[in-house]
Amino acid sequence: MNDNEYKTCPDCCYDILDDEGDVMDHECISDNEMIAEFMGVVFHDDENQYYNADGLHIGNTLQYHTSWDWLIPVLIKIERIILGEVTWISTYCDIEREYKRAVEWIRKYNDNPKHMTLQ
Repeated sequence: MNDNEYKTCPDCCYDILDDEGDVMDHECISDNEMIAEFMGVVFHDDENQYYNADGLHIGNTLQYHTSWDWLIPVLIKIERIILGEVTWISTYCDIEREYKRAVEWIRKYNDNPKHMTLQ
């Protein structure tokens, strides 16, 4: 299998081939890293650990895709940006679906934050 058979980056899912089938340069960031950045989480290389926006240690791996404890604060932040308040967050749904929805929303937000917030 050659490189041109991959149309999207396996790490960030962005298109990596141009119209001629050539690989385009792109900054690759994993979905969990993108969410961490959105949430103000920082990674300390010297400790190999993540810290939240308040400076509290949260672990050495990002778990937004597997843990409601990690994903719910993301969904709350998104809802506050969209609606100005939290109206409803349910954990009775599929975490994978909610994770993917959050990733897509954050990508759009990163591209145009003014469009995604209350005016």
